[in-house]
Amino acid sequence: MLELRAADLRFTPAESATYLIEEMGLPLSAQQSALLQTRTEGWITGLHLAALSLLHHDDPTPFITAFSGSHHYIADYLLDEVLSRQTPAVQDFLLHTCLLERLCGPLCDAVRAQDDSAALLDALAHANLFLMPLDDEWRWYRYHHLFAEALRQRLQQTAPHLVADLHQRACHWYEQQGLWAEAVAHALAAPAFAEAARLIEQCAWPLLVGQQMGTLDGWLQRLPQAIEETHPSLGVMHALVLLYTHQWEAAAARLQLIEGAFAGGEAALEAHGRVLLGQVTACWRGSPAIWSARWPWPSGRWRSYRRPRPRRSRGCCGWGRGWMPAMPRW
Repeated sequence: MLELRAADLRFTPAESATYLIEEMGLPLSAQQSALLQTRTEGWITGLHLAALSLLHHDDPTPFITAFSGSHHYIADYLLDEVLSRQTPAVQDFLLHTCLLERLCGPLCDAVRAQDDSAALLDALAHANLFLMPLDDEWRWYRYHHLFAEALRQRLQQTAPHLVADLHQRACHWYEQQGLWAEAVAHALAAPAFAEAARLIEQCAWPLLVGQQMGTLDGWLQRLPQAIEETHPSLGVMHALVLLYTHQWEAAAARLQLIEGAFAGGEAALEAHGRVLLGQVTACWRGSPAIWSARWPWPSGRWRSYRRPRPRRSRGCCGWGRGWMPAMPRW
């Protein structure tokens, strides 16, 4: 007996183009057809519902770009024809786990505060209920993107008070597993900014050494300025990211914000400033532009600290060679 999985029932890009352009008669370019196929992940009903909507649009580009699970055709179908036909227990499971980008039994147990998630995941996957395995062992899964978006919309409508708590439970589970990126993402989504700041402080240096500046910059940009002002190390990280991307003036401005945030008087500034400046100058040594006369030092206070003599470094800023200072804890 041949078992058909969800992946076997998806349209390929070529099949999607044939269906949309030839069967539905839509004047789409190859790029537009490919984008819609990506948005629906080849889901045939999704393509059909999108095509019905496109029949009423003279310009398909804005519609395709914004197409998501919150579109009324998609949401109505997924919520009325799929979600509402499940048992109350399955409905609760779907809504309480829809905020997760990927799912496994222990993670879902932690988020739901129950212990039957592995069995439910296995049942949903075998029922082809918009749940796709991510590995050969069927340990990790993800929801179809449109289904997840529709579920999140329903969760916001019916139980918005649960959203923050679900994110924080996921955050704590990921932290316990040492999966820092996922933990930070859920802390920011909660939003629990103090928790996010604490997590970023713990995992920032590996990102800096690994030159993952985009990830770190995205996190720091989402933190309120008040949080950064109470966590000087976050300001240092931000300055390092700006320096690494050659944004000298922005880095100097960031250091000025750090300096202005000290509320403990001159003595506190001296104590913290030496550590902060030591961290920043550690990655300046390999960049000649830093030592030019054009470098805008933040203030006289920072100039008062003796600049270390530049030493030979390997690679950009010498990162990953064992001399990056450890992150202090304030």
